[in-house]
Amino acid sequence: MENFELFGNTEKAQNFLDSIKSGKFLFSLVMSYTETCEIPGITFAGADKDSIKFTPPADAEYLYYGYCKTIDKIPMTPDGKPTPGLLTKTALESASTPHITINAGSKIPPKLPFIDTGMSFGKNISIQDAMTDS
Repeated sequence: MENFELFGNTEKAQNFLDSIKSGKFLFSLVMSYTETCEIPGITFAGADKDSIKFTPPADAEYLYYGYCKTIDKIPMTPDGKPTPGLLTKTALESASTPHITINAGSKIPPKLPFIDTGMSFGKNISIQDAMTDS
């Protein structure tokens, strides 16, 4: 990899660049959820407050199947913009990059094979501690 200007710990940066020269990558989609996202105006990760919890599994399913199983269409923002998962899927496919899904506290599990950490979803930080089992 040529023409990179390295900053900070240049030895570590160079070691990283050397390690990715092989072109062997694995993308890990780590899903989670926090009830903090239910605070009005804090996120656009769903068409409405009730659909936000479906965004992580629907994105994972879209990457895996090319369509969603948990909901009937890809996740959208309230103003109709589609999930960034469209770009992620395109990038993964164009680079032939394999991927896995890790559930690290999603409120709804995806309908596909995944690694489960056993973590609970986060609570609303305006009401209580968000993470009690981490």
